[in-house]
Amino acid sequence: MARSSARKFRQSPSTPRKVGTPLSAEIPAPVPGWGKCIAFDRSSGITGGKTNTLYFHSAGTANLYKINQISGAITVIAGAPAICRQLRVNPVSGVVIAIDSAGQPRRWTAAGGWTNPVCGWTAGEFTDVVFHPTDGGKAWLVFYAGQIAYFCVG
Repeated sequence: MARSSARKFRQSPSTPRKVGTPLSAEIPAPVPGWGKCIAFDRSSGITGGKTNTLYFHSAGTANLYKINQISGAITVIAGAPAICRQLRVNPVSGVVIAIDSAGQPRRWTAAGGWTNPVCGWTAGEFTDVVFHPTDGGKAWLVFYAGQIAYFCVG
């Protein structure tokens, strides 16, 4: 709690707080100047007010981390783009789409691993992906220039 008077400004508590503590020693810190992506998997359900599963990508690694927030288990998913511009999880099917450094979408499923989106995909540089809220097979890619392209997730 911050307090002020005409003479001093003081902070309570007066001792420094721990900030920036990594989630786990298994997840490397991001490469400076790159970034990280995080996405919550709403298809995994909610327990105690928390989404059960989230995905985390630390730039400079070719790994995606699947984190079970209930058990604390972390699964390393190899083969992810080294740089992730955007990360989204389909709220119905749990399919993960990562937009890589070249603006290309990469699709991940537990059954199929990493692939390109399977249908209706148009070449271009993309900045984001938006999933249909109730139809797990529909999504739209947002082009760098602001245009939108429909594709099916498969």
